[in-house]
Amino acid sequence: MKSIPRSAFLLLLSLNSCSWWNREPGNAIRVSGNVELTEVNIAFKVPGKLVELPIEEGMPVRKGMLLGRLDQVQLHKQRDRETAGFEIAQTQLAQLQTAIEYQKSSLAAELQLREAELRQSQARLDELLAGSRRQEIEQATAAVAEARAQNVQAQKDWERAQELYRPSTASSWSNRPKLER
Repeated sequence: MKSIPRSAFLLLLSLNSCSWWNREPGNAIRVSGNVELTEVNIAFKVPGKLVELPIEEGMPVRKGMLLGRLDQVQLHKQRDRETAGFEIAQTQLAQLQTAIEYQKSSLAAELQLREAELRQSQARLDELLAGSRRQEIEQATAAVAEARAQNVQAQKDWERAQELYRPSTASSWSNRPKLER
């Protein structure tokens, strides 16, 4: 039992003398060993010109510390370009919607006009068939045929427009009102 405290005393004495030999002026102790560091690669989320880099390689950093700053002028110009592009797209959308509404109303008016012309020609034909000359009957028959052809064409245009403006599967078209006659 006496040998354990004696060996512990000798061990402490040898460590103390070693540290006394390795001491440098200013109460500094020289120690050798390995220091493990964590290396981290950092990058900005957006490209740009680096205008400020307040840290240097090997400096300690903390959470929230400014590591670098990009040129704000370039970022603001890019934002302004994107905003202008968005505004142009909105303006074009409004123009297209207006053009579609105009075309819908124009086609509806055209169809109504052709139907009125058909009714008028049919009335004239009926009047002539009731007691007119052969030339007048032929003219009226031709006028009715022309009016029918125009009415058929207007009807085809209307159906084509209905097909073109039918809501598609795209979400931007889902709330569009249907064309009505």
